[in-house]
Amino acid sequence: MNGKNILSTVRELKRLAKVAGAQEIARRMFVTNSFDALLTSLGVMLGSYISGVEKPIGYIGAVLGGSLTMGVFSGFLGSFFSERAERLRELRELEEKILRDLKGTIYEKVARWVPLYVAFWSSLGILIFPMLTALPFALATIGILSIKVALATGVIIVNSIIFMLGAYLGKISGEGAVKTGISMLAVSLLATVILVVISAIT
Repeated sequence: MNGKNILSTVRELKRLAKVAGAQEIARRMFVTNSFDALLTSLGVMLGSYISGVEKPIGYIGAVLGGSLTMGVFSGFLGSFFSERAERLRELRELEEKILRDLKGTIYEKVARWVPLYVAFWSSLGILIFPMLTALPFALATIGILSIKVALATGVIIVNSIIFMLGAYLGKISGEGAVKTGISMLAVSLLATVILVVISAIT
């Protein structure tokens, strides 16, 4: 498949997603799963540090391992199969109502292809954002940063992205980007404190 065909396929997926009203679903799953992945990365980083992990590669492996597992199996495959089941159910129910086979129609295309669109956005944040939190530890592997500085930087990256996700939601909802961003940041900071306390006493 050449670049032109790929671009055409992407456009068709976007068109079908718009027809099916799946863009809102994909957006919600992107934000929710990104938030979960970032908090998971936060827990992994803090837990590893308090457990005495000294090598940066240990942090990178833990964060990226969890990210790939969540992104591929839960974020993509889980979302794909669940969305596909719902779309196929809706297709069958529509066929029963109108007493007609809808194979080859836009309804059948929606049922077959929209789940891929939703699954892509569902997994995107899970795969990308944890990689950003692992970057400071990559710098630590070559001696540019210490483990403590890498950890602090990773925590800042997590909270910064969560703030931006909140601002994005605030813009969509009309509640205000800063207000919603601060609200989600507060949740993230609270989670940071709780994770530190739990890791310290266990």
